[in-house]
Amino acid sequence: AEIAYTGHGLTVHKGEILGLAGLSGQGQTELLRRILGNPQAAWKSGLAYVPRERRSEGLVTSRPIFENITLPHLSAQALGGTFLDPRREKRFAKQLGEDVRLRAKGPDQLALELSGGNQQKVVFAKALSGNPKLLLLDEPTRGVDVGAKFDIYAIIRDMTARGMAVLLASSDLPELIGMCDRIAVMRNGTITHTVPARGLTEEAL
Repeated sequence: AEIAYTGHGLTVHKGEILGLAGLSGQGQTELLRRILGNPQAAWKSGLAYVPRERRSEGLVTSRPIFENITLPHLSAQALGGTFLDPRREKRFAKQLGEDVRLRAKGPDQLALELSGGNQQKVVFAKALSGNPKLLLLDEPTRGVDVGAKFDIYAIIRDMTARGMAVLLASSDLPELIGMCDRIAVMRNGTITHTVPARGLTEEAL
C-alpha cells in the first residue's frame, strides 16, 4: 500500500489506522506533537491533529461552530484572499458538520452550547476541513457518550475508506484492537513493538 507518512520510527499507509498503545505518560501525546511540528506548516503539508483537550486546545467555545471549523483555513475561504464571506464559511461548515454527524441547531450556534460529543465532532470537522492525508488523533473518544463514540468511529472509518491515513493514540485497549489495522506499543517515549491488531487480545496487548 502507498505510504502516507514515515518518520519517528513509524510508517503509516494510505487508508490505514495505526494505533499507539502504552501506559499513560509513555510519550504518545509527545510523539503526535513531534509529528505535527509547526501547526501552520502541518496544515499545508496535509497533517491534521485532534488534541485530547478539546476545550482548551481544539475549540474557541465562545465562538460559533462555523468559525471554529473554518479558523485554520480562512485564507482558502476568503474572497480574493482578503475579505471573508460568512455565507461561504457557513456553507462550508454546514457540509463538514453533516460529514461528521454533528447535531446542532446550525452553524451559528456557539460551541459552548454543544454536548461534549458534539464539541468533539466540531474539532473533527475542523481537522478534516483541509482534507489531510494524515490525521493525528489523541484520545479522540475521551469523555464523550456512547452514541458520540460510535459516531466518531464511523467518521474515522469513512476517512480511511477515502484513503486518509490515521494515527490513533488511545488508552482504551478495546478501541485500539477494534479500530486499528496495526498497533505500535510505546514505552518511555520509544516504539518497542508494532503488531497486527487482528486476533489480538487485551491481555496480549
